[in-house]
Amino acid sequence: MENLYLLDVSFSGLKYKGSQRLTQYPSIQKSIENALKKVYSQDIKTKLSSRVDAQVSALHMGVTFFEKGTLTPDKIKYVLNRALEDDIRVNEVKIVPPSFDIRKDVKSKTYLYLLNLENENPLLNTYAFHPFFKVNLDKLKESLSWFRGQHDFTAFISMDEEIETPFKIIEDTSLEVGSHFVKIRIKGHSFGRYQVRYIVGTCLYYSCGKVSKEDIISRLEGKNKEHLGYKVPGKGLILECIEYDESKLC
Repeated sequence: MENLYLLDVSFSGLKYKGSQRLTQYPSIQKSIENALKKVYSQDIKTKLSSRVDAQVSALHMGVTFFEKGTLTPDKIKYVLNRALEDDIRVNEVKIVPPSFDIRKDVKSKTYLYLLNLENENPLLNTYAFHPFFKVNLDKLKESLSWFRGQHDFTAFISMDEEIETPFKIIEDTSLEVGSHFVKIRIKGHSFGRYQVRYIVGTCLYYSCGKVSKEDIISRLEGKNKEHLGYKVPGKGLILECIEYDESKLC
């Protein structure tokens, strides 16, 4: 009988075309599966907890795969980190019940978006977005709060994506002003493609007077399904935390 292994991984997404396996382009899933093939000398398919876009990074993302138990979890962590590129790291490996579903058994995900509002420092801007307009932080914080709860996110999800429902729940939003970055956090159970980037972009537009509160609310209520058309760059977005249903891990 095979074991189901759960990896907790971190990565810099700057050189990748996203997390999902791609044939012609570098991706996080492709890199992990290539490393697993080096370790086990066979093709091993993985399943990811989240789909992230090009240049998006993660502090914690889940990956599962089945294998008959050739190596211990600690050994898997060691050999994978030697086989992987330097911009992908395995933080932890553990065996979970075979019934565990890394997509369905996620309770919540927290995304972090970094803004650099001070200057166009090329080092700081590697993982942060520097807006070309003046940002009112009070208005930015105010507008983030409107997205909490259940809303129709049709106008805040990629029009190219087919989803079961545009109605999604945002559990919490927050804004933290640090020494170098403004940190925006958005927590929810599931997200559509570009949803976090559209939310942050819309709130930035409101903060500098480019869109009204009424325009935003009408879209959240489903009265206006037209996109505002402003999403922030992927490089500032980080999947910060994933919470699983603990009862499914035992």
